[in-house]
Amino acid sequence: MEEILTPEQQMELLASLKITERKSKNTPFESALREQVKQALNQPPRLAQKYYRFSSESSSCHEAIAVIFNAIKYQAKYVLTADLSKAWLKSRTLENQKKGVISPLLIKLTFSDMENRINQYADSLSDNREANTPLIVQYDNSLVILHEKLEIIQKSQQILQEWLSKIRLELNQIQITHTLHSFENQKPGFDFLGFNIRQFPVGKHQSQIINGERLGFKTIIKPSKENVSQHYRSIAEVIDKHKAASQEILINRLNPIIREWATYYATAWSRETYSKLDWLVENKLRRWAQRRHPNKGKKWVAEKYWHTVEGKNRVFAAKVEDKFISLIKHTDYNKQKSTKHISPLTEEPDEMKISRPVLETSSSRKRNA
Repeated sequence: MEEILTPEQQMELLASLKITERKSKNTPFESALREQVKQALNQPPRLAQKYYRFSSESSSCHEAIAVIFNAIKYQAKYVLTADLSKAWLKSRTLENQKKGVISPLLIKLTFSDMENRINQYADSLSDNREANTPLIVQYDNSLVILHEKLEIIQKSQQILQEWLSKIRLELNQIQITHTLHSFENQKPGFDFLGFNIRQFPVGKHQSQIINGERLGFKTIIKPSKENVSQHYRSIAEVIDKHKAASQEILINRLNPIIREWATYYATAWSRETYSKLDWLVENKLRRWAQRRHPNKGKKWVAEKYWHTVEGKNRVFAAKVEDKFISLIKHTDYNKQKSTKHISPLTEEPDEMKISRPVLETSSSRKRNA
């Protein structure tokens, strides 16, 4: 019978081995380790329907967000969030490995083992095992665990920390919050994959009625403050670096940045955020234009750089060969918010617009493989 290394033994082996150069796509060590991890992961979790595993290689971030939204939209829950990429940096494992070669396997192994341990804990409880099993959503190295009972979330935190401790990893960025109420001096809600997910109390005239009772809150998903700030800083940096560049070049540099970011968050509650960003960018561009012509008045500068394009006034645009190249706006991606979206999962109106997601559990991915 073939001997299979335990997770702790695999980590011990990884920590002791040094890979100086990767000469081929699959070294003998990597092939052996991949086989060990594959065997470990091929043991399906007994409650796979509560575990959603996503990867940037095959899934959209919006699929993971859709799972979370559908899990909390009718019930407020406690949330544990963790980013295991920060844990690897505290271990000597990656110091001895070529970055990016082994860490994805370690992360998969950690999540798989943690899932099984949480399921074992749910089995040990005297009452309904299914009801006591938390929802786990994993996207690459980011993790969210949700449950309405605080003790279930705290036990999940303990299981994760104990597992990391056994393999000499330390993770301080494990956080517990609540989707609707403040918890331990922390604001309601949490950030995940660049989104802020939070529930707000609403009055009886705005609340949905579920099973004859008013829900009392609304779930709002919008861009996180951190990502909004990072996005604006990237725009401001481009503008500052192109003080002497032509307007056409500046627009061509900015448009891909704005388009990609605004498209990513177009499924969320982003209207106010988009309007604020457009206002900030407009002010930054006015300062950029005024510095180029310090001896000219504001009206002259505005007429030189802002034009009427396709019926729209005050558009930051450059005229090139009898046509205008315009700067796109974040709010250009708000138009689809005017129609109500029907969730393909619940056949009910959702407060968040989501493109039709393909939601798969870890077991369904294996069945389709």
